[in-house]
Amino acid sequence: MYPQEQLVVASVLISAVGYWLFHKNRDAAFKRRWWPWFIIMGDLLVLGIVWRMHLPMPVYGIMIPSVLAVTMANLRNVKFCNACGRTILMKSTSSGQIAYCPYCGTRLID
Repeated sequence: MYPQEQLVVASVLISAVGYWLFHKNRDAAFKRRWWPWFIIMGDLLVLGIVWRMHLPMPVYGIMIPSVLAVTMANLRNVKFCNACGRTILMKSTSSGQIAYCPYCGTRLID
């Protein structure tokens, strides 16, 4: 198996584990602790896939800031409800951040 294929297989496996850990699991404290690490490792995997493609240097000048922007958005826009444990993706609204869980109505804590 080529290294690029290994990275793609790893990314599919990490995505499956992430789905189970952060969408099926209802432990909000666990999610809060491990979400940043999971996002950072996933982004490093994306950069690893790009690096293994041996693309020209200007591509990295675009990819690295793009991946950092997506990382910051993921870390800022995902919250976890203490009451029901659900993962909540904060969508852009004109009123700002969501204050209550859309599933159970509990006030969200930052």
